[in-house]
Amino acid sequence: TGFRAPSLSELAYNNGPFAFGPAASLALDEETSKGFDLGLNYYGASGLELGAVYFNQLIEDEIFFDLINFFGYLQATGDSKSTGVELFFDFPFSEQWRVFGNATYNDTETPDDLQRVRRPEKIANLSAEFRTLDQRLTVLANLRYSAASEDELFGVGRLDLDDYVVLDISANYQLTERTEI
Repeated sequence: TGFRAPSLSELAYNNGPFAFGPAASLALDEETSKGFDLGLNYYGASGLELGAVYFNQLIEDEIFFDLINFFGYLQATGDSKSTGVELFFDFPFSEQWRVFGNATYNDTETPDDLQRVRRPEKIANLSAEFRTLDQRLTVLANLRYSAASEDELFGVGRLDLDDYVVLDISANYQLTERTEI
């Protein structure tokens, strides 16, 4: 079980000059949540790690910012849900190379039986890491994928977001024991 009190920012916004309509002076209650996850991990002698996790979360009285009318912070009446599965792996296939990743399926639902906004249904990451033998240089490439997500926009309402793929590449080099670039 979980508990999240309204933040000072959320309370101040609703009691300030920018909130109007149903959000103006709305006394926000705390969010509460109930959930569980069940996971299974495998650790191989070669360093291979495989895992699977099932998760199920129920959020009551979710606090959210109204991005359609910009009234302010509102509170959902009812339960928001999130259930899904995550699979992951990590494989150091040599002393210098490692590949790892994860894939998540997340089925979400608002009290109005709609998909929760900005909660992609499908997410995947695939990464490769190289380290020099002296451990001073690390190069990392990470490919991220996100699909089946919705948003709410002022004057438009709900809309499907485009699926996307992002490639991040980074490098770190340790100059001295206390300095890294």
